[in-house]
Amino acid sequence: MAPLILNHHERWDGKGYPRGIKGEIPLGARILRRGRLFDALMTDRPYHRAIVARGAISMLEQDAGKGLDPVLVRRFLEILPDLMPEAKTSQAPSAA
Repeated sequence: MAPLILNHHERWDGKGYPRGIKGEIPLGARILRRGRLFDALMTDRPYHRAIVARGAISMLEQDAGKGLDPVLVRRFLEILPDLMPEAKTSQAPSAA
């Protein structure tokens, strides 16, 4: 896990950190970066309000080939319709 966490701020175009690597980013780190970004866009944060799914999807599409692996973005968007119902269920308040 450590290499994935270390490298999840690396960008597809090589402008990330901590090492500014391009093309050698571990697959798991690329997946983590994409998922983390989508989650950050879709949830309220201290520094911004959540945006709707269509806006988050648009931002992923715009970042494909820049900050994000374009193949992984395309694959994520293909499976997203199947993931959304599960995501909504996991965000529902518990009955506790």
